[in-house]
Amino acid sequence: MIFDAKRVYLIARKDFFFTRKQFILVPSTITAFGLFIGMLAGKSMHLTNDFFLGFFGGILYLSGLILTSSTFKDRHNSNSIHNWLMLPASTFEKFLVRFLFSTAGIIIGSALTCWICSLLTGIANAILYKQSLTFFNPFRISVWHMVQAYLALQPLFFLGAAWFRKNHFLKTILTLFILQIFLSLVSGGLGYMFLYRFLKGNFNSLAADFFLSHRIMDGRILAASLRILLQGIIPVSCWAAAYFRLKEAEVKDGV
Repeated sequence: MIFDAKRVYLIARKDFFFTRKQFILVPSTITAFGLFIGMLAGKSMHLTNDFFLGFFGGILYLSGLILTSSTFKDRHNSNSIHNWLMLPASTFEKFLVRFLFSTAGIIIGSALTCWICSLLTGIANAILYKQSLTFFNPFRISVWHMVQAYLALQPLFFLGAAWFRKNHFLKTILTLFILQIFLSLVSGGLGYMFLYRFLKGNFNSLAADFFLSHRIMDGRILAASLRILLQGIIPVSCWAAAYFRLKEAEVKDGV
């Protein structure tokens, strides 16, 4: 049986039990750091929700992507790979637990950590500087925009976690950097070969209407196409590639 909700729950409970120290230490450290920064900033200005919005973005992107990059760390560790292979669950169930942790778990955890930090900072500043309480609002539209951006980046680092054996975060960033340079060169070359040379030459009104048509040049169509690509095609492709990478690795290691 590929999927069983009870097994998924037991896997999630097992992961939490073995990483419970990190679940407590990481949010506590971030909260303490945010409290310290908030108290320093509160000495010279009144903290607004935008301050905590930026703090939430830092938690979500930096901590979230680093944690996502180490999602399958035990899968690549020679000391723990036996436990991974012998776990009585399907590859999809193990994949699903780590997927939910690196998406919904990190998003909710970041929002909760930021809200607790804003509460403690607000109380401290109210006592020290007589300021009114300001709480982080996780339901603002700007928060949702940050979450959308994270969900567009997360699949890339999730795939890197499944693909690379060591230094997952750094190798993923390096791969993205090289890929960006390659795509820039390719797109620049194609743009010069077709568009620039075409516009430089003689073209009739029909060709001009084709390239300059509002339907082709409409920014809304371009924005919608990019959204489908960045928030649909690429994330799903990365998640699927990560799953099949784990599936392939389990077959090879299990033989």
